[in-house]
Amino acid sequence: MGAIKYMKIDLRFLKVQKVVLILFPILAVFMEAFGKMDFAFVFGYLCFGAIIIAPTAFMYEQKGSDLFIAMLPGKLKDRVWGRFLNLIILMLGAFLCAMISHFIAEGFSFSISGMEAVFMLAAFCISIMIGSIQMLVFYKVGREKSQQWLAMFRLIPGFVVFFGITYASDALIKEPDLLKNLVGILQRQAVMLGGLLVVICIAVLLVCEMLSVKICSKKDGY
Repeated sequence: MGAIKYMKIDLRFLKVQKVVLILFPILAVFMEAFGKMDFAFVFGYLCFGAIIIAPTAFMYEQKGSDLFIAMLPGKLKDRVWGRFLNLIILMLGAFLCAMISHFIAEGFSFSISGMEAVFMLAAFCISIMIGSIQMLVFYKVGREKSQQWLAMFRLIPGFVVFFGITYASDALIKEPDLLKNLVGILQRQAVMLGGLLVVICIAVLLVCEMLSVKICSKKDGY
């Protein structure tokens, strides 16, 4: 419950990003429904948006609001977990927006292939892992860096996810034999591979969270 309280505080910081939060989903719908962009491109675009928005609360630490947060009753672990939950909420929002965009693009009917489902799970888990590592780095060096450095750094992981998803999708489309072999492997080992990916994702998330707690415990103001 404590982590949820701090997550809500971080979500309030996103009010300054409300224009971006509104525009990203709208553009996603237009790109797939009217711009004829493929599903992978749109989902990669939304993951990019979620990752660059997630560290917004770190920008406010430079303005002294971290002192206010530190004075609130609660455990250090809850404060850190709240920020990681913020990342998860944004990623779930990206997933939901992608589903709505696909629903509209398909003429208000929902159809998704097994390959698209697997691709989406992989993209979602990888985005969570990259976002978690980004949060860890922000906890480590965020306070010592300028606003300009923070603004630039939070774009890098998002671009990696966006171009990575887009490139992987294009590469598979251009290599039908590779795609066929990959589909065959996924059909035979879908549950095992999907479960393994989820386990790795959760492990990376937990390790980054625990390391972040240790980092924060050594910093003034926590």
